[in-house]
Amino acid sequence: MTEPLLRCLRWDEEGDARLRSMSGPDWEALLSRLSAGKGFAFLDRRMKMAGIAPPAPVAAALHQRMMALAIRNFGGRAALGTVIRDADRPALLLKGVDLAERLYGNPGHRPMGDIDFLIHDEDLLVFGAALSRQGYSSEYDISDPHLTASRGHHVLFRREGNALPFELHWHLQDDLGADDAFLAGLWSRAIAAPQIAPKAFIMAPEDLFLCLCLHLRHHIFETPLSQIWDIAEFLRTDKLAADWTVIWERARQWRLTESVRIALYAANKSLGVATPQLGGWQPDPSLAVCVPDVVSNLGRYARMPTAPLVTMLARQSTLKNRLSALHAGLFQRHGNTARKNTFTGTLLGRPAAYVRRLQDIRREYGTLLWKWLRGDPETVAMINQRDTLRRYLEKE
Repeated sequence: MTEPLLRCLRWDEEGDARLRSMSGPDWEALLSRLSAGKGFAFLDRRMKMAGIAPPAPVAAALHQRMMALAIRNFGGRAALGTVIRDADRPALLLKGVDLAERLYGNPGHRPMGDIDFLIHDEDLLVFGAALSRQGYSSEYDISDPHLTASRGHHVLFRREGNALPFELHWHLQDDLGADDAFLAGLWSRAIAAPQIAPKAFIMAPEDLFLCLCLHLRHHIFETPLSQIWDIAEFLRTDKLAADWTVIWERARQWRLTESVRIALYAANKSLGVATPQLGGWQPDPSLAVCVPDVVSNLGRYARMPTAPLVTMLARQSTLKNRLSALHAGLFQRHGNTARKNTFTGTLLGRPAAYVRRLQDIRREYGTLLWKWLRGDPETVAMINQRDTLRRYLEKE
């Protein structure tokens, strides 16, 4: 359930009423909470939607944060255009860098942790070289054929300073990556975006919505609030003229129907957004309780277990389930062997990659694993609920 202080971010009458009734101490507490959670963009967006003017000190704080966010996002957008022009190969914009313009119409209202774009896998070295010329580097050796083999689908490039990183995708997600028809369809329906670069493209509206749902499914719907906020913005806008008959049909083809339903339900649950597209569909109570309310996450990812770890720990998992999850989550993907500064190993790959993976798991999930081992009721319930939702989404 959303913490009371953040219920003012809801898009319904309750959200409006809470914003209008805020006192001085309420504003102070809210700004402190938003600062800790990277959530100023949500409040600024929400107040503009409701036509409510905040007190002068709050307005000044929001303006300062939004200007800083817009400057950083504009810089990333400009750098992306430079990279695409340099590579002179097609690039399909993903998530925030596209949404900030198409859905939000304001680069200061869509937080981004990185800039994602999709390329053809044969263009990986070309884009890697273009990024390198702009001062970006990756911890992976992109010339290693293991990187694009099997389950890998993206690699991160960073540059020193405050520049937004680039996440370079050759597939959208591991389990859909090998579907050539899926990717061919995205590219065939793509729309030119010459305002970014001559060979920059954006997704058709129906594909855009489904890829938002695909990303949510990948994280079992435990994401920053921005991911559900994107769904709500898509439902609110009349700019895209998306065809919902096409969305539902394509969702069936991509085996995403239940993910779309849960995404719409989550937008209603977390933000109070009307979702007539569901046609009255509701998850049964045992499933509804498993859909997370992500408002409290604000702009951050919660430290939640990944799907393989959930399967390993969930009470309903069989031995076969656990062994499969162990292979997927602990034993390296082919792409992990392409990390630089690792050494060639035996049939199991490069041993240093396994050591790093174990260190990552201990650092990210050590506290959670300790609570689970102690039988902490809240932790055990959370893991079982996430596994229930994962199983429901994967049954298509």
